[in-house]
Amino acid sequence: GNIKIVDTADSQYTSIYAVDANTIFISYQDWAFNSGAVKFAKSTDGGATWPAGNIKDVDTVGDTGYYTSIYAIDANTIFISYYDNTTGVKDLKFAKSTDGGATWPAGNIKTVDATNDVGQYTGLYATDANTIFISYYDVTNTDLKFAKSTDGGATWPAGNIKTVDSTGDVGEYSSLYATDANTI
Repeated sequence: GNIKIVDTADSQYTSIYAVDANTIFISYQDWAFNSGAVKFAKSTDGGATWPAGNIKDVDTVGDTGYYTSIYAIDANTIFISYYDNTTGVKDLKFAKSTDGGATWPAGNIKTVDATNDVGQYTGLYATDANTIFISYYDVTNTDLKFAKSTDGGATWPAGNIKTVDSTGDVGEYSSLYATDANTI
């Protein structure tokens, strides 16, 4: 009874966030779509239904959508971080919707870090609509990295990208949480 089919696509790398008891968002990769795409699904009745009209393509360029992480400030402002595995790319990416996931404008899709092969196993959290944090794995250097945006994801300055730990092979399956903009 409480198990529902969200999307019949071949999906993986899911992440879920609930704004309240009724509004639930899921990000995931549709790996059958042109070798991979970031998708978004929305339920407004506590997960009882997942209307086809609420399933949206977020990023369909290349082989993308691996290791998604989703977070919402409210029912309108939604962020997704993910890894772009396209040959020759291998970057950490970020997408933003400001209309409850109805649209994911191309101008709101940003490359966060493009230094070698980075961006697997993302964790995303925001303290408000402007301050966004992402933790992720640097595949090339086997490090745990961190990125911060203070303008709602419009920019991800190089000075706000830090290596958190580089001792051994660290950083896979990351997650993060912040109590405020300073304590992460």
